[in-house]
Amino acid sequence: MIAAVAVLGLAAPAAASAAWGAININVQTGAAGVGFGEPSRVAAQNEAEKDCPGKCRRAVIVRNKCGAVATNGMRLVPGFGNSKHDAIKRAKKKAGKAGGRVKVVAFVCSG
Repeated sequence: MIAAVAVLGLAAPAAASAAWGAININVQTGAAGVGFGEPSRVAAQNEAEKDCPGKCRRAVIVRNKCGAVATNGMRLVPGFGNSKHDAIKRAKKKAGKAGGRVKVVAFVCSG
């Protein structure tokens, strides 16, 4: 079960080229780390890893999109979309299918 939930709000950078974003989650604490606006998948993953306290795992990787992670207290569920709103809505909908109280853990928009 996730003990704590971190809600992070990040704006997408204004860029014409491809941008990457990532979310890493500490499944024991619910803390999240994000990387966004990065020029490569690896760079986004590295930033998310640095930003996530403790032992974290990769949860979401996006390119020119938004991603979110929600939980129902039992599992972490990703959602993706062209906007922050769409990504969060999809993650919450998936997490809610199993019941329980749904919370957004983190979201990221890459560009």
